[in-house]
Amino acid sequence: MFPTPTAQMQRTPDMILHGSDQRALSNVDGRDRRIQFINLPRNCIISIYTLAGDLVDLLRHEDATLSFHDWNLTSYVGQAVASGLYLFTVEDRETGEVQVGKFVIIR
Repeated sequence: MFPTPTAQMQRTPDMILHGSDQRALSNVDGRDRRIQFINLPRNCIISIYTLAGDLVDLLRHEDATLSFHDWNLTSYVGQAVASGLYLFTVEDRETGEVQVGKFVIIR
């Protein structure tokens, strides 16, 4: 089951996610595979889950000058993630607001 934060969940168009190339993150021509979360609050936690609700990775973004954070498509144990649909939350640690979203990895 997908965990539900105590704060009210919101989905806003302000926070955007995009991949490192237009071929759904396939590693062509030796390119770096990553996903970039942009328009982030300066102090937030990005949690990435499988559809089954298992935690894949937890990213702490604590930077007042940068509004983006890269994820290298590896789990918190260092394994490359599989193709599939993933869920994520971005929790603003200052306001408690939570944004939710989903993305697909295709290899």
